[in-house]
Amino acid sequence: MATTSANGGAVEKIFVRKFPTHRNPHLDKWVSWWLIQLYGSCRYTGLASAELDFCGHIAPMNDAEFDRLGLAPIGIGYSRLDEHLPNGARIPEECSATLTAKWLNLRGKTDLEPLLEEVEYFDSNTGASLRHLSELIKVATRRMDNPILLYRAWIKPALDAIHDSLILGLNRRAGIRSVVSEWNRVKDKILHKNFVPDPKAREEIETYILSMLKGSDSVYKRGLDDPSRRSVTNLAYILNAMYQNGNPDEDTREWSLFAFSKMVEDQMDFFECLKICEKTETFPIQTRVWGKDKVIRGIIVQGDRPNLLKAARHKNGGDAQVVIKLGSSGNVIQVDQGVPGITLRWVARMIRWYELPKDRFGKLLDNDTDLQSLSNPGTHPKVQNWYYFAKGEQFFNGCDTHSATPTRIHVWALQEILMFGFDGDLSWEWFKIHQPSEQSHYNPRRTIKIRAKRTERLTEHLLKPAPEKSDRTVQDEGIQIEAIAPPDERGLEQEVFQGK
Repeated sequence: MATTSANGGAVEKIFVRKFPTHRNPHLDKWVSWWLIQLYGSCRYTGLASAELDFCGHIAPMNDAEFDRLGLAPIGIGYSRLDEHLPNGARIPEECSATLTAKWLNLRGKTDLEPLLEEVEYFDSNTGASLRHLSELIKVATRRMDNPILLYRAWIKPALDAIHDSLILGLNRRAGIRSVVSEWNRVKDKILHKNFVPDPKAREEIETYILSMLKGSDSVYKRGLDDPSRRSVTNLAYILNAMYQNGNPDEDTREWSLFAFSKMVEDQMDFFECLKICEKTETFPIQTRVWGKDKVIRGIIVQGDRPNLLKAARHKNGGDAQVVIKLGSSGNVIQVDQGVPGITLRWVARMIRWYELPKDRFGKLLDNDTDLQSLSNPGTHPKVQNWYYFAKGEQFFNGCDTHSATPTRIHVWALQEILMFGFDGDLSWEWFKIHQPSEQSHYNPRRTIKIRAKRTERLTEHLLKPAPEKSDRTVQDEGIQIEAIAPPDERGLEQEVFQGK
């Protein structure tokens, strides 16, 4: 390590050769890498040859060990640049970008705070629209095989423009560049019938994107009048920052054309997912919220398309409030946040309990497990392959950015858990069915009979069919998801309490 003086104090520089990170980095990881490239010389040597390693996972170590190996993990490994904690929680109000800024002594010393605060907000919360850089990066990453090329050609120019507008100020040329006018200039090329053959899809995609871009212009103009309300990762802000900072018009237009084309590709995929989900059967879920009973819809979809989650909840798709998505990179359970009072707290507890080691009668091998702790956000120390993102009401068994051991729970058992997991009384009944009494070892046959009776009583709550789906507006063009075979064809996993 070399010693130098940075920001008025002696700092020992770390030689680094690799920056391990997620397979499909989100905005906060790219901002971390961008900050290190700009300001990292105060902390690191070897930056000219160091590279990002999209490994997705690295064994946790302390920072001294990482430093000795020449590694600086971004967002993984519980390193200094990772906002995740070993207990599965997050460091409050932090993300990889804000931790990197702290490590480089940038917090509070530059004008980059608006960018850092916005990146942290969109990393910790759901609901970003396609007019924000955080969501556009997710869309573009799914459709490009080379993330470094995406960074150099599209992400870095956007961050450089934001940096110049915040640090150096805007060199205001006459007028404001409207993102809507940019769209109108190129839309005929992007929405050409050879690219989007379905005329109905073309019309709806154009309407959606135009509405979103009008909102982007509106947010930008509002931010000019009141800087406290500006959004620096908003598409219109980035476009104007490029234009006003003197970027060549050709480069600015190429940048916006790429963004628009990815928006259209994403919407085309969404339309296909709507047709898939429209043909998928739903199942009833009994809920109890604030003392009132209500039956909502659940749905199971298969595939790696991220738009399946949104399409499964959309009124023209699955029209479901709870979704199980099964994919090659992981499984996810999500609740529509538009349904007040519905959470995955009990579902998380039931699934994690199911994953715990048990004897042949279904009795926990570890009697010290606190059942209430199984509902905690993040990961549980005894069930590390499921992550509960409470803010977004999502429960992950692996995903595009985090690998995890696939669950051993059969899909039909997951469906059963959802059918009972949104009503506290039904959830306790479920636990009584699956958790053996103290007499189980002495009379297992009697125990199974008792459970059968309880199950019969419990299913009486679920005799109502799933509510009717909303009226359809999407035409059926025969796109189907791979059917999930019924239990008698695939064979359910044996219940853990039955004898082997």
